[in-house]
Amino acid sequence: MRFRVSQSDMTTAFLIGLRAKPALRARLRLGYCRKVLGRFDEALEEFRQAEHVDPTSALPLIGMAELLEAQGRIDEAMAVLESSRPG
Repeated sequence: MRFRVSQSDMTTAFLIGLRAKPALRARLRLGYCRKVLGRFDEALEEFRQAEHVDPTSALPLIGMAELLEAQGRIDEAMAVLESSRPG
């Protein structure tokens, strides 16, 4: 099961990322690089650190959910996304 994200959602996430704090961008980039290298535990930690840098940003949660989904950890990915819902 893959998450479906519209092109407009991806464009919005990209533009938000461009305006993100430099420390947040750095953590996100490290997370994605480590994911590509197969260093999943380290990637997850980078996304968690990114969340601490800016708790209001959805980008770290998206990174975590994508990583977990790629590992087949669907329930955990959904829990991460559900945790970002207001209310």
